[in-house]
Amino acid sequence: MLAKASLHIHTKEDKIDGKIIKYNVYDLIDQAYKLGFNVIAITPHEKYIFTEQHRSYAAQKNILFIPGLEIEIAQNYFFRHHIILLNCESDIKTELENITDYDKLKIFKRNHPEVFIMAAHPDFGRFESMGSRNLEKNIDLFDGVELCWFYSNRFNLNKRSLSIAKKYDKPVIATSDAHTFDYFADDYCYIECEKLSAPEVIKSLRMRRVTNHSHPKSFFKIIMVYLKIEIKGIIKYFL
Repeated sequence: MLAKASLHIHTKEDKIDGKIIKYNVYDLIDQAYKLGFNVIAITPHEKYIFTEQHRSYAAQKNILFIPGLEIEIAQNYFFRHHIILLNCESDIKTELENITDYDKLKIFKRNHPEVFIMAAHPDFGRFESMGSRNLEKNIDLFDGVELCWFYSNRFNLNKRSLSIAKKYDKPVIATSDAHTFDYFADDYCYIECEKLSAPEVIKSLRMRRVTNHSHPKSFFKIIMVYLKIEIKGIIKYFL
Protein backbone atom coordinates (compact mmCIF):
# COMPACT_ATOMS: atom_id res chain seq x y z
CA MET A 1 0.00 0.00 0.00
CA LEU A 2 0.96 3.64 -0.41
CA ALA A 3 0.61 5.42 2.93
CA LYS A 4 0.36 9.20 3.23
CA ALA A 5 2.53 10.13 6.21
CA SER A 6 3.44 13.14 8.35
CA LEU A 7 6.37 12.29 10.62
CA HIS A 8 7.32 15.47 12.48
CA ILE A 9 4.41 17.18 14.25
CA HIS A 10 3.96 19.16 17.46
CA THR A 11 0.83 19.61 19.58
CA LYS A 12 -0.42 21.61 22.56
CA GLU A 13 1.01 19.00 24.94
CA ASP A 14 4.55 19.91 23.82
CA LYS A 15 6.80 20.94 26.74
CA ILE A 16 8.65 23.63 24.75
CA ASP A 17 6.29 24.97 22.08
CA GLY A 18 2.91 23.97 23.50
CA LYS A 19 2.04 27.51 24.56
CA ILE A 20 1.96 28.69 20.95
CA ILE A 21 -0.01 25.69 19.60
CA LYS A 22 -3.81 25.73 19.61
CA TYR A 23 -4.62 22.05 18.97
CA ASN A 24 -4.07 18.92 21.06
CA VAL A 25 -3.23 15.36 19.98
CA TYR A 26 -6.87 14.41 19.39
CA ASP A 27 -7.52 17.54 17.33
CA LEU A 28 -4.49 16.66 15.23
CA ILE A 29 -5.73 13.12 14.63
CA ASP A 30 -9.10 14.52 13.50
CA GLN A 31 -7.36 16.91 11.11
CA ALA A 32 -5.12 14.16 9.75
CA TYR A 33 -8.20 12.04 9.08
CA LYS A 34 -9.87 14.88 7.17
CA LEU A 35 -6.75 15.31 5.04
CA GLY A 36 -6.42 11.62 4.21
CA PHE A 37 -3.29 10.78 6.20
CA ASN A 38 -2.63 7.11 6.96
CA VAL A 39 0.38 7.60 9.27
CA ILE A 40 1.24 10.35 11.75
CA ALA A 41 4.09 10.72 14.22
CA ILE A 42 3.80 13.10 17.16
CA THR A 43 7.28 14.34 18.06
CA PRO A 44 7.18 16.55 21.17
CA HIS A 45 10.28 18.35 22.37
CA GLU A 46 12.22 16.54 25.12
CA LYS A 47 9.20 15.21 27.07
CA TYR A 48 7.50 11.97 25.99
CA ILE A 49 3.69 12.36 25.89
CA PHE A 50 2.36 9.24 24.14
CA THR A 51 -0.51 7.25 25.63
CA GLU A 52 -2.33 4.14 24.43
CA GLN A 53 -5.47 6.28 24.19
CA HIS A 54 -3.77 8.28 21.43
CA ARG A 55 -3.03 5.13 19.47
CA SER A 56 -6.53 3.78 20.00
CA TYR A 57 -8.22 7.02 18.93
CA ALA A 58 -6.11 7.15 15.77
CA ALA A 59 -6.84 3.50 14.99
CA GLN A 60 -10.57 4.25 15.11
CA LYS A 61 -9.93 6.54 12.14
CA ASN A 62 -7.68 4.01 10.37
CA ILE A 63 -4.57 6.03 11.13
CA LEU A 64 -1.32 4.48 12.33
CA PHE A 65 -0.04 6.52 15.28
CA ILE A 66 3.74 6.32 15.66
CA PRO A 67 5.02 7.70 18.99
CA GLY A 68 8.15 9.81 18.75
CA LEU A 69 10.28 12.47 20.36
CA GLU A 70 12.37 15.44 19.27
CA ILE A 71 15.45 15.48 21.46
CA GLU A 72 18.04 18.22 21.90
CA ILE A 73 21.76 17.58 22.10
CA ALA A 74 23.30 20.66 23.69
CA GLN A 75 26.64 21.86 22.33
CA ASN A 76 26.78 24.80 24.70
CA TYR A 77 24.41 27.24 26.40
CA PHE A 78 23.18 28.64 23.09
CA PHE A 79 23.37 25.96 20.39
CA ARG A 80 21.41 22.71 20.41
CA HIS A 81 21.10 19.98 17.79
CA HIS A 82 17.57 18.68 17.19
CA ILE A 83 17.01 15.02 16.35
CA ILE A 84 13.79 13.12 15.65
CA LEU A 85 13.26 9.61 17.09
CA LEU A 86 10.41 7.56 15.62
CA ASN A 87 8.77 4.33 16.81
CA CYS A 88 9.43 4.96 20.50
CA GLU A 89 7.27 2.90 22.83
CA SER A 90 6.59 3.97 26.42
CA ASP A 91 8.84 1.32 27.99
CA ILE A 92 11.91 3.25 26.81
CA LYS A 93 10.61 6.66 27.90
CA THR A 94 13.36 7.24 30.46
CA GLU A 95 16.11 6.30 28.02
CA LEU A 96 14.68 8.63 25.39
CA GLU A 97 14.53 11.62 27.70
CA ASN A 98 18.10 11.03 28.93
CA ILE A 99 19.82 11.28 25.55
CA THR A 100 21.86 14.46 25.96
CA ASP A 101 24.91 13.87 23.76
CA TYR A 102 26.04 11.89 20.73
CA ASP A 103 27.74 9.22 22.82
CA LYS A 104 24.44 8.43 24.54
CA LEU A 105 22.66 8.47 21.19
CA LYS A 106 25.16 5.96 19.87
CA ILE A 107 24.48 3.61 22.80
CA PHE A 108 20.74 4.11 22.41
CA LYS A 109 20.90 3.28 18.70
CA ARG A 110 22.81 0.08 19.41
CA ASN A 111 20.26 -0.99 22.05
CA HIS A 112 17.15 0.00 20.09
CA PRO A 113 17.47 -0.83 16.38
CA GLU A 114 13.68 -0.58 16.08
CA VAL A 115 13.86 3.20 16.52
CA PHE A 116 14.30 5.34 13.40
CA ILE A 117 16.68 8.27 14.00
CA MET A 118 16.30 11.29 11.73
CA ALA A 119 18.42 14.44 11.55
CA ALA A 120 15.89 17.24 12.04
CA HIS A 121 16.10 20.34 9.79
CA PRO A 122 19.94 20.15 9.78
CA ASP A 123 20.56 23.68 8.45
CA PHE A 124 17.53 25.51 9.79
CA GLY A 125 18.71 28.23 12.16
CA ARG A 126 21.86 28.44 14.25
CA PHE A 127 20.19 27.78 17.59
CA GLU A 128 18.22 24.58 16.94
CA SER A 129 20.02 22.74 14.12
CA MET A 130 23.17 20.65 13.88
CA GLY A 131 24.44 22.10 10.61
CA SER A 132 25.75 20.07 7.68
CA ARG A 133 29.20 19.63 9.22
CA ASN A 134 27.84 17.91 12.34
CA LEU A 135 25.39 15.93 10.21
CA GLU A 136 28.24 14.44 8.19
CA LYS A 137 30.43 13.96 11.25
CA ASN A 138 27.72 11.84 12.92
CA ILE A 139 26.11 10.40 9.79
CA ASP A 140 26.38 6.78 11.01
CA LEU A 141 23.92 7.61 13.81
CA PHE A 142 21.19 8.74 11.42
CA ASP A 143 18.77 6.52 9.53
CA GLY A 144 17.39 9.45 7.54
CA VAL A 145 17.56 13.18 6.92
CA GLU A 146 14.63 15.56 7.10
CA LEU A 147 13.67 17.65 4.09
CA CYS A 148 12.80 20.86 5.90
CA TRP A 149 9.70 22.67 4.60
CA PHE A 150 11.52 26.00 4.97
CA TYR A 151 12.78 26.86 1.46
CA SER A 152 11.98 28.81 -1.67
CA ASN A 153 13.22 28.77 -5.26
CA ARG A 154 15.82 31.41 -4.36
CA PHE A 155 16.67 30.40 -0.80
CA ASN A 156 17.14 26.74 0.11
CA LEU A 157 19.03 25.67 3.22
CA ASN A 158 18.32 22.02 2.44
CA LYS A 159 20.90 21.78 -0.32
CA ARG A 160 23.92 20.86 1.78
CA SER A 161 22.14 18.30 3.96
CA LEU A 162 20.46 16.69 0.93
CA SER A 163 23.84 16.39 -0.74
CA ILE A 164 25.19 14.62 2.35
CA ALA A 165 22.16 12.30 2.45
CA LYS A 166 22.80 11.35 -1.18
CA LYS A 167 26.51 10.83 -0.55
CA TYR A 168 25.83 8.37 2.29
CA ASP A 169 22.72 6.81 0.74
CA LYS A 170 20.34 8.00 3.47
CA PRO A 171 16.60 8.45 2.83
CA VAL A 172 15.29 12.02 2.68
CA ILE A 173 11.90 12.56 4.32
CA ALA A 174 9.67 15.60 3.82
CA THR A 175 7.84 16.80 6.93
CA SER A 176 5.75 19.79 7.98
CA ASP A 177 7.23 20.24 11.49
CA ALA A 178 3.67 21.41 12.12
CA HIS A 179 2.92 23.92 14.88
CA THR A 180 -0.26 25.09 13.13
CA PHE A 181 -2.84 23.56 10.82
CA ASP A 182 -2.17 26.26 8.22
CA TYR A 183 0.69 24.37 6.58
CA PHE A 184 0.14 20.85 7.91
CA ALA A 185 -0.78 19.48 4.47
CA ASP A 186 1.96 21.28 2.51
CA ASP A 187 4.90 18.95 3.16
CA TYR A 188 4.65 15.20 3.77
CA CYS A 189 5.62 11.91 2.18
CA TYR A 190 4.16 8.74 0.74
CA ILE A 191 5.58 5.48 2.08
CA GLU A 192 5.29 2.25 0.13
CA CYS A 193 4.76 -0.55 2.66
CA GLU A 194 3.27 -4.03 2.67
CA LYS A 195 0.89 -3.27 5.52
CA LEU A 196 0.05 -0.42 7.87
CA SER A 197 2.15 -1.23 10.92
CA ALA A 198 5.01 0.57 12.65
CA PRO A 199 7.63 -2.13 11.86
CA GLU A 200 6.65 -2.11 8.17
CA VAL A 201 6.66 1.68 7.94
CA ILE A 202 10.10 1.89 9.59
CA LYS A 203 11.39 -0.88 7.33
CA SER A 204 10.17 1.00 4.26
CA LEU A 205 11.78 4.24 5.44
CA ARG A 206 15.12 2.48 5.84
CA MET A 207 14.77 1.00 2.34
CA ARG A 208 14.03 4.48 0.93
CA ARG A 209 10.57 3.53 -0.30
CA VAL A 210 9.58 7.15 0.13
CA THR A 211 8.13 9.71 -2.26
CA ASN A 212 8.20 13.27 -0.97
CA HIS A 213 5.48 15.85 -1.48
CA SER A 214 7.01 19.29 -0.97
CA HIS A 215 7.11 22.60 -2.79
CA PRO A 216 9.00 25.91 -2.54
CA LYS A 217 7.44 28.62 -0.38
CA SER A 218 7.38 32.33 -1.10
CA PHE A 219 10.72 34.04 -0.41
CA PHE A 220 9.07 36.70 1.75
CA LYS A 221 7.31 34.10 3.89
CA ILE A 222 10.39 32.07 4.71
CA ILE A 223 12.54 35.12 5.46
CA MET A 224 9.94 36.37 7.94
CA VAL A 225 9.69 32.93 9.55
CA TYR A 226 13.49 32.62 9.69
CA LEU A 227 13.88 35.96 11.45
CA LYS A 228 11.11 35.02 13.87
CA ILE A 229 12.83 31.72 14.72
CA GLU A 230 16.22 33.36 15.23
CA ILE A 231 14.73 36.04 17.49
CA LYS A 232 12.84 33.38 19.43
CA GLY A 233 16.09 31.46 19.87
CA ILE A 234 17.86 34.51 21.27
CA ILE A 235 15.02 35.28 23.69
CA LYS A 236 14.71 31.64 24.74
CA TYR A 237 18.34 31.34 25.82
CA PHE A 238 18.68 34.71 27.50
CA LEU A 239 15.48 34.63 29.61
